[in-house]
Amino acid sequence: MTEAVPPPQPAPRPGPRRRRWPWILLAVGIALAVCGVVVPVTVTYGVATAADKGADCPSCAAADWANLMSSLWWNTDGETGAAKDLAANQRSALLAQRRTYIHQIRADARRYPAVAGADFDPHTGTPPHVQVQGDTATVVLHVAARWPDTTPGGLWVYSSIADWPFTVRHDASGWRITKLTMPPWCGTYSRCDAPPPNQSASQSPTPFDPLGNLRSMLPCGPSDPLRQWHSCPPEPSSS
Repeated sequence: MTEAVPPPQPAPRPGPRRRRWPWILLAVGIALAVCGVVVPVTVTYGVATAADKGADCPSCAAADWANLMSSLWWNTDGETGAAKDLAANQRSALLAQRRTYIHQIRADARRYPAVAGADFDPHTGTPPHVQVQGDTATVVLHVAARWPDTTPGGLWVYSSIADWPFTVRHDASGWRITKLTMPPWCGTYSRCDAPPPNQSASQSPTPFDPLGNLRSMLPCGPSDPLRQWHSCPPEPSSS
């Protein structure tokens, strides 16, 4: 008796393949974040989205301006950051005022190189004076300039404090500066016409004498212990 052979069964259909690419992309993203590659992308996005937003308060706009006058921000990024807190109809004029002020400091740096690292401190212990009337405010910051102290062990050299008045207006996106006055760099914070600090035009350095007090004990010197044995000229008479 011949055993019946069952007909072949169709092969089972393979299950859906698991998509691994989302996990791969996630792993790559984490690796880039750890390495810091994602930081420039994040910063660029932040600048782009915040470019049209004003400051949260009147004194915030003024303090942002003072902080961005630091030598660390004498570049296009600093100008971009400063522009966002400026009224659109005054932006070009105020940015030109900023460039002129930075040019004054750079010119002074030829005399005194330390001021090339200057910045401005609006947190001098005296709070800003703020007066708000509707959508307009006046702000007065009390600002000191400072720059690196080049003497051994020094940190910063601070100038005297001067007032920076601002006029700030509120629009749909925040507070923006419409007018500001920065006191002149020369004459307020720095004596641009003076000799460099720690130097004097009327004094010359004293030459270094390696013998010091021993020089007087040389042959025929005032304290020569063997003067009688040396052929020295006679001492001047005291009479």
